Amino acid sequence: MDKLIDEFIDYLSIEKNYSYYTCVNYKDDLIKYKEFLNSEGIKLKAADYSVIRGFIAYLYNKKESTKTITRNISSLRSFYKYLVRNNHIKENPMLLISNPKQDKTLPHYLTYEEVETLLKVTNTDDLYNIRDNLIIELLYSTGIRVGELVNIKVKDINMFDESIKVFGKGSKERIVYFGKPCKEKIKKYLNIRNSNNEYLLIN
Repeated sequence: MDKLIDEFIDYLSIEKNYSYYTCVNYKDDLIKYKEFLNSEGIKLKAADYSVIRGFIAYLYNKKESTKTITRNISSLRSFYKYLVRNNHIKENPMLLISNPKQDKTLPHYLTYEEVETLLKVTNTDDLYNIRDNLIIELLYSTGIRVGELVNIKVKDINMFDESIKVFGKGSKERIVYFGKPCKEKIKKYLNIRNSNNEYLLIN
């Protein structure tokens, strides 16, 4: 199996032009798989779907991260494709193997005190600080995304009912609302920015 792994890594490096570090990662994953097969007394050609599942379970038992397990599966998937293409084996046991679901992490957020600190730091009469203060207020009070924020046009803002028309992913339109503090900051910024640019926030 060592010879096949070396041939495969040469193929990735020379023909596929993979980077050195990518090839190193592939080789490490395949050596790990080889050691698993050896410990189970299984030859490469005898490894079927159930053996692959056993290897994945072995990785889970070692407390490997979902990202690492996904990479190992990707390495095996490429390796077995290579083996079939070059007639080293007849059937590909990886065809029914899917990647594990990625771990979901909770988003990081600022505390109320941290937002208050940011607003105080930028609360000066400098044009850029007034703009930055407005940016923080808009993000905090409306919950809009940064991508939506930078695309706000002055005409999208309705000062009467304190709302903003924003365009999200796929140009989907929605309306968000802001309060009196944000309204005052918008007015202050518009009064001093000295520009006819259609976008609210200018560099």
